[in-house]
Amino acid sequence: MRTERQRPSARKTYRDAVFLANCKDCEAANWLAARKKEYSTVFGTPETPGDSPILEYILLRRRSDILDLALAEHGRCRTVLERVYERGSQSVRAVAALDYSFTDDRPSWHYG
Repeated sequence: MRTERQRPSARKTYRDAVFLANCKDCEAANWLAARKKEYSTVFGTPETPGDSPILEYILLRRRSDILDLALAEHGRCRTVLERVYERGSQSVRAVAALDYSFTDDRPSWHYG
């Protein structure tokens, strides 16, 4: 069974995609860091926004060490995090291993 990919409906996703494809590495890293993280009210785990796989994949394809580190620290798409982990240096792997989206662990402040 093959599923059709749906295009993002929000214009902001297209605007962000153009920005991320053409901006400097440090601007893209700042954009990633500035995104608001939303946590599930039930499990306390980070939620992955619908546009994350598309936008993070654009940054992954740029093959930049700075962006790989930013994706490892602030990325929310598990597939992208796995690819960054596979091709990254030891420091990128260490940061990716601590990312909650990659490990599916709840943050320590949720344990009470």
